[in-house]
Amino acid sequence: MHRNCTSLIGISVASVLVAFLVANALTAHGVDGSPFRKLRASRSLDFSMFHLQNGDLCFGHIVSTPATTVIAVSQFELPDQYDVDSAFEPRAIPPWSRLFKQVSRRPKDVHVEIAAGWPFRCFGGTFAVSDSPAGLIVHDHDAIVISNVTSGSLAPFKAFVLRPIWLGLIIDCAILCTGIILSHYLVTRLRGQIRRTRRRCTACGYPTEYLDSFTCPECGHQHSSEPRCTP
Repeated sequence: MHRNCTSLIGISVASVLVAFLVANALTAHGVDGSPFRKLRASRSLDFSMFHLQNGDLCFGHIVSTPATTVIAVSQFELPDQYDVDSAFEPRAIPPWSRLFKQVSRRPKDVHVEIAAGWPFRCFGGTFAVSDSPAGLIVHDHDAIVISNVTSGSLAPFKAFVLRPIWLGLIIDCAILCTGIILSHYLVTRLRGQIRRTRRRCTACGYPTEYLDSFTCPECGHQHSSEPRCTP
């Protein structure tokens, strides 16, 4: 029992580590920077509308791939000729997002959230970009941006995401643990069948052809069938 619990804990820790490495491999390889850069550069109001938790509105872009999601939002005043309800269709807020709790009211600030993981988003991070006398600066971040996100290019930018998205992480780890355990079971069964046909101990591979005992002298494994004893 103690050994099984230790193995399960080890598999769980390994699953979390694998999920973390996969998510950061995806974001470090490069994520779509177009939502952020289009939001800053766009001359037209081709944005989506999002409702914040405090009831305010913000506008932005959201782009998803099978393994990553990038959201960029900002609050700004609309021209008088635009009617919000008719000009924009509200977009759903991803349930894992924290971005919509912390969008500032400064109209030129752009807030970006990155989330990665497969099949569910399991790690994420946010940062904000503001104008300053020295140019664009990145601040209020729990993601580590490792490329020039403030450049004018629409090329992918790179980052590390450190904040766990707990529901996605639990589901991803459960799927990964199930796959590891099932793979181990199938490999063990196949190995045991091969060893049995070769007249060896199914647990350690010790030759059992000339044994007259049900117990392997090497590992102590109890065999379920009669030993093959040769006089």
